Amino acid sequence: MPREKKHTRRGNNEGSIYQRSDGRWAGEVLIGYKPDGKPQRKAIYGKTRQEVAQKVQRMAVEVADGKKPLANKRTTLAQWIDEWLDIYCRPRVTGRTLDWYSTLAQTHIAPILGMTPLQKLTALKAQHLFSDMQKSGKSDRTIKAVRNLLRQIMEQARKVGHVTVNPILDTDPPRRTRKPDDNCKALSQEMRVKVLTAAQGDIIMKPIVTTLLFTGLRSGELLALTWDDIDFNTRRITVHTAVTKEGKNTVISEPKTRSGYRTLVAPQQAIDALREWKTRIDKRVPNHSNFVFCNTRTGGLRTYQGFRSSFIHFLERNNLPHITLHMFRHTHATMLLEQGVNMVAMQKQLGHADIGTTLGIYSHVMPEIYEQTGDTLSKLYECMAAKN
Repeated sequence: MPREKKHTRRGNNEGSIYQRSDGRWAGEVLIGYKPDGKPQRKAIYGKTRQEVAQKVQRMAVEVADGKKPLANKRTTLAQWIDEWLDIYCRPRVTGRTLDWYSTLAQTHIAPILGMTPLQKLTALKAQHLFSDMQKSGKSDRTIKAVRNLLRQIMEQARKVGHVTVNPILDTDPPRRTRKPDDNCKALSQEMRVKVLTAAQGDIIMKPIVTTLLFTGLRSGELLALTWDDIDFNTRRITVHTAVTKEGKNTVISEPKTRSGYRTLVAPQQAIDALREWKTRIDKRVPNHSNFVFCNTRTGGLRTYQGFRSSFIHFLERNNLPHITLHMFRHTHATMLLEQGVNMVAMQKQLGHADIGTTLGIYSHVMPEIYEQTGDTLSKLYECMAAKN
């Protein structure tokens, strides 16, 4: 019986093809080079030499066209989320943001799509997730946050070769529906007076409420303020840090975006309240830290939880309704709009990275501003017509 002729030469674009000791055929294709300059190869397996050769040729063409070969097909979305959070997300976001992303993933994504292999996650499956969340009463903000998180996760999966396309880009975000109580995010003019009046009789809350209401600082930015950040002569307040939470710990971190770094010119009333507070805290806690609103017992950094508790007690003592600390920021922005401050200046004041954020959040105040603009133009026309 004639001996079977062995294949000793490879066809064009076949790469390296060989038979393993277990009888299976294997091939390798050069797909690029590692950062250290060493070649990076992709292994391919098959039952016959012809099968492997065909796979190698297809991959070689894809590599020539700039496409990355798919990585491990068994990787599930849940596995990749854990890896993404630890390797790609943790080094570039604050602890509070990392906790937020982890909570979104564990609560909304993993239970429904976690066992789905990355390469089988489609735009339709993701859209069903968003639709089901909406039907179950989840807020538009939460659904949008889940979609944005999934988009980031799958985009990184595409970059490393787990998938060839990002399916989330083909999904539609939920349509924003404004709830009737959205306007209540800002305090009414009557409530502003009540809160300010109550704060005048509270040694600790007077500078806090005044500063929050008339600067628009986030509560985390307020807690991180040091006396070095305040220039009493020029009335300038510099924002460059914020208090955030990492699990149960309260830490100081940098702003999330470049726009978070800013310098505000505070009204004289806020500066006077801060100066008065400095005199009081210097006498009350002589060895306090440099934080403006330090813990009045220990002199150290005031925690989020302690700050919120003090504020809630202040509301209860003065029979004031439920008010969140963030409402002062919304109220500050509303006051700026009411006084005709333009959106660009308002964006800088609030530290928004995108003016679209400013427009989206405070659009409920705009109809009143439009009416004022119309009245102004009418008066301008009357003046011009009178001169003719």
